[in-house]
Amino acid sequence: MVRWPLGDRKDDGRRTAYVLNKTCGDYIAASGSMVPEVTWAATELAKLQAERQVKVYITWPAVAGTDCYALVDGRLPIADEARKIFTRHGIAVVGEPSDSYFTPEHMLDTYYHVDSEAARVRTERLIGRLRTAGLKPDGTENKATLLLVSEALQRLKPAP
Repeated sequence: MVRWPLGDRKDDGRRTAYVLNKTCGDYIAASGSMVPEVTWAATELAKLQAERQVKVYITWPAVAGTDCYALVDGRLPIADEARKIFTRHGIAVVGEPSDSYFTPEHMLDTYYHVDSEAARVRTERLIGRLRTAGLKPDGTENKATLLLVSEALQRLKPAP
């Protein structure tokens, strides 16, 4: 495996599945009961917000597969439970699990790693959700961040 200075590198050319004999639902375990680590994470993130005077937002992980989520009447009960836990701790949850759910052909090496096309769609959906929730920065404090985001989005758009 190649090591990259800023972490593992994923690109569309690496589509070797490392999840053999396991379905997406089994791999990501998005059904059943909530694990205690979610409450622990919410507690720690709430402490971070208070200590550093920052605002933490979470969203759903990108997944690619056919049976990743056990939906009940169009909802994902475990996601609803996670949202309640984070909200109770003052952590904003942005979007819905369906915003980050893609078909199997978008999988790279695990159900959690999607190709660039799916990543682009997910990013655009997330930006829309952030705007709808009123979480778009106003630009008065850090215009450099807005410039960086704008440039990054321009690079994501396919050339005409």
